[in-house]
Amino acid sequence: MDELKNTKGLPGFWLKAMKNNIEIASHIKQHDEPILKFLTNIRVEKEVGDKRKVTFMFDPNEWFTNTELSKEITLDEDDASMCKENVGTEINWNEGKNVTVKTVKKKQKNKSIVQS
Repeated sequence: MDELKNTKGLPGFWLKAMKNNIEIASHIKQHDEPILKFLTNIRVEKEVGDKRKVTFMFDPNEWFTNTELSKEITLDEDDASMCKENVGTEINWNEGKNVTVKTVKKKQKNKSIVQS
């Protein structure tokens, strides 16, 4: 098993797998796809009670410096398909690469030139 630790998987495997899952695919936006091509593994750990920790592992990429992003999820006690609470890793975005922020450039209209 140790020899498998350094083995690279299929490029884009996780993006394709998530896009083929009907429940997950609807949450993947067009701007997510280039980032998800760098996703190399997903690890799910059961913690105490109804808590789960999902860790997404990434190859180095141009969007952020994190190599792992985690999400701790607390499931609803009455309906395990519902999330009651979730807390995620802070993403260390590279400058100008945060896909969750839309940059708007405004042109200044009627710019008057004042000469003295």
